[in-house]
Amino acid sequence: MRLFLSLTAAFLTACVSSSGEYDSHSKQQHKADARIELGMRYLQQSNMVKAKQNFQMALKHAPSYYRSQLAMARYFEAVSDYDQALKKYQNALESEPNNGQVLNDYGSFLCKRKKYQLAQAQLTKAVKQDDYFHIADSYENAALCWLKQNRPIEALASFRQAIAHDPKRPQTLLNLAKLEIEQGHLDAAKTHLHQFEIKFGQHPLLIMLLEELNQY
Repeated sequence: MRLFLSLTAAFLTACVSSSGEYDSHSKQQHKADARIELGMRYLQQSNMVKAKQNFQMALKHAPSYYRSQLAMARYFEAVSDYDQALKKYQNALESEPNNGQVLNDYGSFLCKRKKYQLAQAQLTKAVKQDDYFHIADSYENAALCWLKQNRPIEALASFRQAIAHDPKRPQTLLNLAKLEIEQGHLDAAKTHLHQFEIKFGQHPLLIMLLEELNQY
């Protein structure tokens, strides 16, 4: 049984621009941020009406703001309107082509739509952005995307990069260990499961993987 799970990309708060436009832009973006956070809570509760209302208000406050575009893209994804979601992701990318969060979220979306080559290109570009700090998220998204392409060697490398950039990722450690067992890297799997146990304690998935490991 596989336990590879998708990762929900986190939204970043707004970056401050030059002082000349700071006041007007920051106020509008602050209003948009509040609507986005509220809308995301509604989205998690599957209250699509309230989620859309808040995301539309965010767009009204800050129509070119990348977080407003990403939030609405997430809504359209949730309601399976993939054409509209694609437009919103592309709008965000056009507005900020070197924004790591935009590249990450767009890449994740493209992978779900089986646009694997383009997806990996976005995720690779995301991790190269100097001002993007959620690098581990993008490496994990890349790993999950490699798995969808049945390319476990590349997935292993991406999972390991994710752990290197953020060792405190329980799901990543388990996914990595699972893949290492499948690929015969038993010592590495044992090491990662031991790391998981030290950091996070006992867990049913940990026990399952240890039992699987002991069969070899």
